[in-house]
Amino acid sequence: MRFNSAIHFLLFTVFCYLANQNGVAQQTAIPRCGSGNAGPIAPHRDGADRPCDPNGKRQYVPRHKGIGFDILNSESKACFVPDQEYQLLDELIDAVVGKVKYDANSKSPVDQAITISRAVTETLREKGFALYIDTETLSDALIDRNAAGEPPRRIFDCDTGSLIFLTVAENLEAPVAMVEMPLPHSKFHHNFVRWLRGNSALLEWDMNLGSRCEAPQGLTGFEGKSMSSDETIGYALSLRPNLWRRQKQYDRALADFHTSMILYEGSDVYNNLAWLIATQEVSNRDILKDEALTAARHAVGIWPTANYQDTLSCVFALRGDFPSAITTETKALGEGYDDDYDRRLKLFQMVPPKDCTGQ
Repeated sequence: MRFNSAIHFLLFTVFCYLANQNGVAQQTAIPRCGSGNAGPIAPHRDGADRPCDPNGKRQYVPRHKGIGFDILNSESKACFVPDQEYQLLDELIDAVVGKVKYDANSKSPVDQAITISRAVTETLREKGFALYIDTETLSDALIDRNAAGEPPRRIFDCDTGSLIFLTVAENLEAPVAMVEMPLPHSKFHHNFVRWLRGNSALLEWDMNLGSRCEAPQGLTGFEGKSMSSDETIGYALSLRPNLWRRQKQYDRALADFHTSMILYEGSDVYNNLAWLIATQEVSNRDILKDEALTAARHAVGIWPTANYQDTLSCVFALRGDFPSAITTETKALGEGYDDDYDRRLKLFQMVPPKDCTGQ
């Protein structure tokens, strides 16, 4: 009996140890990039389009440089970016630089990258930033959303947060790149930042999660690639059409997409160009129908999501090919019900059928 009891006790002890180790492993598991969103979450009212001042004049001179300032200059050509945004970006850089430094010869590069990444995330929270999907441009992220006398409120999402991160990292002289990936079972893509060590990835950081993450396996082509500086500028330029669209300057939005496509190979710019042509009265629209079809098919070929199928269906409708539009929209609905997809399918099935103009 004593022998059996001793065996039982030993087995029980081993079982408890293994269970505890498994629990530790679960607690310290690194989440997949794009697997969720951490708070704080911005209220819906904070997502309103920022105003454009046609007579705005620049007085503030930024103290720092970096990709974020270049993007603000670019976006200001479409919708004037007030001085407050440049000053805030300076303040974000100062706050992080006051907390951490980057040492290229650090003996603990992973720990250093995590410490700096946490500092960036914590600083955004301290400055009143909250997650809002979809924050369309960097200048939408950096504008104050609070009324006078209220605590500061600003918004960000995966790409605008990543662009802020890159600007801070650039001023720290830290090697960081932005990465784009598709979100499984979603019509959206996702961005995160990647710390580099030479030509290799050191670790990834997800601004939406506010934590370290792991890139999914199996990403190919442009998806999952560490973007170069030019590619990141091209990506940012693909966001500026949102500002032109608000002012119904669709031809300028189209020009931005064409320029962006030279620098940036991501699927979204092809999809968004095709969507613009399929839904708005751009100049030379009849001539652009072939380009829209090529771009929409290219986007679907890279990433066959319901969102891109929906765009392709609208391009078919614009070309008068309503049987293909119905087939493609039905396929999009088969990936998951969406009110917009269903509404457009009904347009294609009307007598006479209608395309997506004005959607």
